[in-house]
Amino acid sequence: MHFKTRRQAVQITVGSIAMGLLAMPAARAQTAWPKDAFDAKAVKDAIDALYKGSNPSRSDAITILAPELAENGGVVPVTVQTTLPNLESVALFADANPRALVARMDFTPRSQAPLTVRMKLAQSQNLVAVVKAGGQYYMATRPIKVSIGGCGG
Repeated sequence: MHFKTRRQAVQITVGSIAMGLLAMPAARAQTAWPKDAFDAKAVKDAIDALYKGSNPSRSDAITILAPELAENGGVVPVTVQTTLPNLESVALFADANPRALVARMDFTPRSQAPLTVRMKLAQSQNLVAVVKAGGQYYMATRPIKVSIGGCGG
């Protein structure tokens, strides 16, 4: 390859290095994608696929904040709060959606809850939040009524 100026050579070199560095984390993220969990139709199957045989215990330290009645199931704001120490991850499931696992977020030691998302809900159903904290699994549920379904219904 022939460059007219040294500036062009530096730009091409720096751009190539940057693209290589950006591709590395993307490749790692794809290998960590929990396909079986996101493809599961039932909450129990999604939890088993995501957390490999764990049995989350119910906890009052987890709060799911969401409207009791969602006027439009296409955009339902949901927040998961927890006071559990050593938070590692939070996953949200919807038991009547075409795919049970709606969202999953891993936390670093320097990050903390709450986790807020907007999700589609097909119909009235239960939301389930599973929190991994201190190597243990905990869960909470909350029913939500939906006036107009957001998953094609």
